[in-house]
Amino acid sequence: MTIPKSHQLKDFLFPLELCLAKKGVSRKELFREFYEIDKFMAWMNFFPFVWLNSPAKYFEVGCEVFFNFLIPPFRYKMTCVSVIQDEYLEGMIDGLMVGCVSASFSEDSNSVFLRHPLRVCGKNLFVHFYYFLFLRPPHLPFMNWRLKKLKEKLYRKRMKQWERI
Repeated sequence: MTIPKSHQLKDFLFPLELCLAKKGVSRKELFREFYEIDKFMAWMNFFPFVWLNSPAKYFEVGCEVFFNFLIPPFRYKMTCVSVIQDEYLEGMIDGLMVGCVSASFSEDSNSVFLRHPLRVCGKNLFVHFYYFLFLRPPHLPFMNWRLKKLKEKLYRKRMKQWERI
């Protein structure tokens, strides 16, 4: 997972990870929360600050998802470049920020794991330093908060299933 060589600025790496108890969620369920775009938007969108849109139903190779931001007002496009069903997704980012993102899903006997690194850099020096000064600091806290929302959503779903038994 690398940023195109045409960009000479140092990239920013955001190494996001999530560990869930296997009794609360399966690897396949976690994968579907990223692969099915409606599900992804349901926990990722935080309108009016960040919202996504896409004409596609699934994050398949060639699919485009647009990330829109209110402050500052801009958007970028994430294009899917690789899918291994229930295991891995990869996308390339293009816009004022360029980069790459992946999501790998694994499990052991007790837990389900998400590794979700994001690498980005500004398309030009001004955007790069603006991002560095104002948007980079809140990025990891924001993403960890959204992943917490995803975790709560999955656990609530599992609790409802157990209540029916």
